[in-house]
Amino acid sequence: NSGLRQENTGLKQQNASLHEELAQGSASPVSQPQESAAAESKTQTADDFVSQLDGCKKTTGAVTCVLRVTNTKQDHVVRLYNNWTSIVDSAGNEQQAKVARIGASTSPSIWGFAETTLPTNVPVKVSLTFEGVDSDVNRLSILTLGMQCLVNNALPEKETIQFRSIPLH
Repeated sequence: NSGLRQENTGLKQQNASLHEELAQGSASPVSQPQESAAAESKTQTADDFVSQLDGCKKTTGAVTCVLRVTNTKQDHVVRLYNNWTSIVDSAGNEQQAKVARIGASTSPSIWGFAETTLPTNVPVKVSLTFEGVDSDVNRLSILTLGMQCLVNNALPEKETIQFRSIPLH
């Protein structure tokens, strides 16, 4: 019992020290382990990017999902493609993004893309709108983001980030 109390006190001190270092800018945030499948589905990592799903909202015939994407390496120009970004609802219907927005860039065309520079360690808002979603659907089975990161003005392979089992609000 006393050993657990000492360990707990030590962890609290370490946590306070890390918070102080973060506030002073002398430490980098460390991701915490996820505690449940629901929590796991809200944060996904792919190569240099961490994506945090804020949620998906259903309106009449459409779904809008909002995320934050953080670039963990050097600044990158990123393209978010509408036709590579899709949802599959709980009824098995797939829809591509009608409107994709990353930062201040919007692509209102199904065959277009939104492009922005993602600075290092700065979360940038992403908003995705999908039309043609049945009104009785209350969950998304899969949300897939399709992106490319320009490196030396060259486009590498497509990057995909997926979230699963997303409730609609």
